[in-house]
Amino acid sequence: MRVVERDVVDSTNLEAERAIGGGALDDLGPGECVQFVGGVQTGGVGRRGEAWQSPRGGLWTTVVLALEGGEGGMRVLDGLGLRLGMAVLRVLREVSRGRRVALKWPNDLLMEERKVCGCLARHVTLRGRGWVLAGVGVNVNNPIQWVEGLRRPATSLSEELGRVVDLGALRHRMGAGIAGALAERGIPRADLEEARESLALVGSWMRVRAGSEVMEGMLEGLSEEGTPLLRTAFGAVVATPSGVEPLHE
Repeated sequence: MRVVERDVVDSTNLEAERAIGGGALDDLGPGECVQFVGGVQTGGVGRRGEAWQSPRGGLWTTVVLALEGGEGGMRVLDGLGLRLGMAVLRVLREVSRGRRVALKWPNDLLMEERKVCGCLARHVTLRGRGWVLAGVGVNVNNPIQWVEGLRRPATSLSEELGRVVDLGALRHRMGAGIAGALAERGIPRADLEEARESLALVGSWMRVRAGSEVMEGMLEGLSEEGTPLLRTAFGAVVATPSGVEPLHE
C-alpha cells in the first residue's frame, strides 16, 4: 500500500480529499488503498466536527479506499464502523501485549476507561468516483496534557505501557489493519463476538439518535447487527436500528 507522509498537515482526511480532487489518486483501481500520515495535525476533526488535538508523537492517519462502481461498491459501508473499531482494537492489543483495550461503541478505544484512540469513516464522491476515507487518531507517545477539551479523560499508549512505542511499526500495522477492515463486507461473526466481549460501559445509560428519534436506556450489549441493545426505563430490552449514532460520551 502506498504511503503519503506529511510532517505538518491540517488534517489527513482533508489531505486525502485534496489528493483525490487533484487527480493524484486517479491511478488507484477499485479495492486499492493509499495511506496518508501526518506528523502533526493542526486541524484534526473528530465525531460531530469536534477538534481533535494531534501533537507530534501520536499516530494521525487516513486510509483511502477506491470503490468499485454501482451498488457493489457501497456494500463496504455496511457495518464499517464496527469493523474499523475492531481492526484498530486488535492492533492496539498486539502492540500493548495483551493489555485490555475496550471498545466504546461504535469505534472509540479505551484503556483503563480512558480514551486512547478515535476512528471516523465516511464516504465521499469525487471526480465521478466513490471513495471511503477511514481516519484513525491514536495517542501514542504524545504528552496527554496537550489533549484538551475531551469529554472523556484521555490516555496514551506510552503512558499505559510505561515505554516509548515504535511509531513507524505501529503506522505499518495500523495501515494494514484498516485496509483489512475496508476489504470486508458486513460484520463478520468473529468481529461481532469479539466486540461483545470487549464492549465498554455496559450497564451505563446511553442515548443514540436514529433518524429524528432519540432512544435511550441502559447498555446491555450488541445486537446481531452490531448496534446497541438498550434496556429502557420500562424494563424492555430493545435493539437499536442500523445507522444509529451515539449521543453520549
